[in-house]
Amino acid sequence: MSFKTLLLAVYLKWLITVRRFLKFLPIAAKTRKRLDNNFKLKQIAERSKLQRAAVRELFGQHSQGVLFKTENGYLVNSFDDVQVNRYLGNTGSYNPSEVYTLLGLLNSSSCLYVIGTHIGALLVPLAKKVSTVIGFEANPETYRFLQLNMALNNLLNAAAYNCAIFDKKDSLSFYQNKANSGGSKIKPVIEDYRYNYDKPDVITVSGDTLDALKEQHNLPYPTMIVMDIEGAEYFALKGGQTCLQHTQVLYMEFVPHHLSNVANVSLQDFCRLFTPHFTAMTLIAEEIKKSGIVYRGDEIITRLAQLYNAGISADLLLFKQL
Repeated sequence: MSFKTLLLAVYLKWLITVRRFLKFLPIAAKTRKRLDNNFKLKQIAERSKLQRAAVRELFGQHSQGVLFKTENGYLVNSFDDVQVNRYLGNTGSYNPSEVYTLLGLLNSSSCLYVIGTHIGALLVPLAKKVSTVIGFEANPETYRFLQLNMALNNLLNAAAYNCAIFDKKDSLSFYQNKANSGGSKIKPVIEDYRYNYDKPDVITVSGDTLDALKEQHNLPYPTMIVMDIEGAEYFALKGGQTCLQHTQVLYMEFVPHHLSNVANVSLQDFCRLFTPHFTAMTLIAEEIKKSGIVYRGDEIITRLAQLYNAGISADLLLFKQL
C-alpha cells in the first residue's frame, strides 16, 4: 500500500471515529443531526478517494470500473462510486422490492421510458419484461457504463440517449458527482453541502424535452415512465405533457429539498404538471408493504404536502386509473 493510500485510509478511520463521538457532545439535537449528516457525506467522499487509489494501485491507471453479478443483471460501475457499489457488492442486488413492484405493473406489450437510467440497475431487469425500453441519461460518464451494461445483458429491445430531459432545448450546467454518481444533477439554483460534498466536476450537457425527443427519434409513446433525475423532475414533466397523456403509470422520486433547491419551484406548481394526467397515487414503500393505501384526487396533493412540510422523501406511483 502506498503512503498516499495509507493516509487516505487513516483519515477515513478518523472521520468514522469522530462521527461516533458526536452523540456524546453537549449540543442541540438539530445541530448534532446536521453535523452527523455532514460527517457521513464526508466519509462517503473520502471512501471514494480511497477506492480510486486502491484500485489504481492494484490494477493500474487504465482501470475504469468494477463488474458486479447481481439479481438485477451484470452491472459495471465506476470504482469511484460508493453508494450504489456498496449495495451491489454487499447484497448482490439494487432495490429488489422496487424492481418486483414495477415488474408487476408491466407486461410483454409495455413500452417503458426510464428517465435518469444511471448505470441501468432498474432498466436492465425491467427490460426483460417489456416490448420496448427507452433510456435517457444526462451524465456522459454514467451513460458509457449504461451502454456496457445493456450489451452485457444482451438487451435487444432497448435504446438509450445521452441527453438531459428538460423543459426546452438547452445547454445545461451539470454536477457530475463521483462518490454517489446517481446523485449527479443539473446545477442547483440554491447550493447545499449534500450536492457538492465530493467536489463534483461541473460540466455542460445537452438538454431537450421528452416530447421533442419522442418525435425526433420516432419513438413509441410510453405506457410507463420511471423518473429519477435528482431535482429536474419539474422540468421533465413540463416538457413531456404529450407523453404523459399516453402514460398509464408514472414512477417518480419525490425529494422536498430537490424541489426547493434544485428546481426552486413550489409544491403547487410541481403538482399542476402531473395531477391532470393521473387520478390515483400510492407510495412505493406502502405498496411494498401491501398496505392498500391509495390517494385519489385532492388527497394526492394533501399527502405530498405532508411529506414536503416534514422534509420526507418518497417514491411515488401515479396511475391513470386504479
